[in-house]
Amino acid sequence: MPFRLIPLLPSIALLILAVSPPRLIAQTVRDSAGIRVARYSRSAAPIQRWTVDSKPILEIGGAAGEGPSEFAEIRGVVRLNDGRIAVANGATNEIRIFGNSGTFQTGAGRAGQGPGEFRRLLRLFRFSDTLAGVDGDSRVQVFAADGRLVRSLSPIRPADHRSPQNVGIVRNGAAVVVATQSAPQQAADEVMYSYAVFRTALAGDSLTQLFVLPGYREVGVGQAPSRLLLDGEGTVTARDARICAGFSGRYDLTCYDASGTVTTRITRETAAVAPTDSDRSIVRNAYLAANRDAPPRVREQMERA
Repeated sequence: MPFRLIPLLPSIALLILAVSPPRLIAQTVRDSAGIRVARYSRSAAPIQRWTVDSKPILEIGGAAGEGPSEFAEIRGVVRLNDGRIAVANGATNEIRIFGNSGTFQTGAGRAGQGPGEFRRLLRLFRFSDTLAGVDGDSRVQVFAADGRLVRSLSPIRPADHRSPQNVGIVRNGAAVVVATQSAPQQAADEVMYSYAVFRTALAGDSLTQLFVLPGYREVGVGQAPSRLLLDGEGTVTARDARICAGFSGRYDLTCYDASGTVTTRITRETAAVAPTDSDRSIVRNAYLAANRDAPPRVREQMERA
């Protein structure tokens, strides 16, 4: 499997600018707390549109690729300040670093559960020229640009929360963790879970809660609760000095600084669209295929869901 680095080129929508400029401008205000608020109408159109160039800047691997130049299950790609490329190769649980000409230089990480090792490498982040890989246990392995292990961080489970997941790295190297708040104890046909967002200390040994957002819903299916798949869900991303969060059930994005203070909010008028039978079929088939090895009782519950 080759890896291609392809440029994104902006093209200015001159025709739209000439015909209806008011549609392109958000109603931007600052509230009393100094938060930048951008509101878009349903008919707003973008000032710029990004297109993908058909010619890659760099190609690594391909038909002649072998060894470190052959990839399987790419989980992330980042570009370092000097132009070098780091690729998270999920099949081998390693991060491969290539020169800006595509020549392999060094690797970082391997399969395992110790320092510098991954159990199912899932994501790759960069802050400055430092690389951070996150695995299926939400453990973070931090490497220097030359592949040396800097530190290994295990996830901290906040009290009364479960399923902590590292979703990004802020500029100083601290991880941003999203955890599910425990559901209320009383029985209910439908429960809405919330996500709490935390920032770790640089050493990864403590957590500071930043904010809470809607997470997802569970409904009763048979005798067991089941996550509602075709529904809104909270999502969080962190990079550099910003942490941004939203809920897919509406167009409403809020960005925070690394301390959890709101800096920006972006909203847009949207009309909800019900999922079609085709949508349901795609989700159902993908969900069952991804869990084809589940035990029969679990599989039966999934089919009901």
